[in-house]
Amino acid sequence: MYLLIGVLTSIGLFYAMRFYIIRREIRRLTKQIGELGVNACYGQRLYLEENDRALAKAILEINRIVDGYENKLRRIGEMERNIRLAISGISHDLRTPLTSVAGYLQLLKKAPSPEKQKEYLGIILDSVRVIQELTESFYELSRLELDENNY
Repeated sequence: MYLLIGVLTSIGLFYAMRFYIIRREIRRLTKQIGELGVNACYGQRLYLEENDRALAKAILEINRIVDGYENKLRRIGEMERNIRLAISGISHDLRTPLTSVAGYLQLLKKAPSPEKQKEYLGIILDSVRVIQELTESFYELSRLELDENNY
């Protein structure tokens, strides 16, 4: 009888200690999760100090979610960089023909002969066509990008 009480007490103590250890691990993990959101940095993951299969599975899933979130942040950063580069390219591509138009309009104002005026108007019209084509290309590109992102 005393042996049975001793065995049951030992089992009870074992499970009480296990319960205490797991609760302490859950409190520590809760703190880690809070810090993960506040002090987020790439590569930071949750880890276990105690070996518990159920907690390990939960931590693995949380770390997978963090991985997915980091990948999305990286893609967003790349997209933002690409947008900035595209805007820079668009600005440059539009600036060149606009500068040409402005210069030839100034020459047109001062052109003494009708032949020179005709020549300058032709150059201006060519530059305006280039601007229209660039604008149309950028419009089409942005439409395609928007359609692509909707799927």
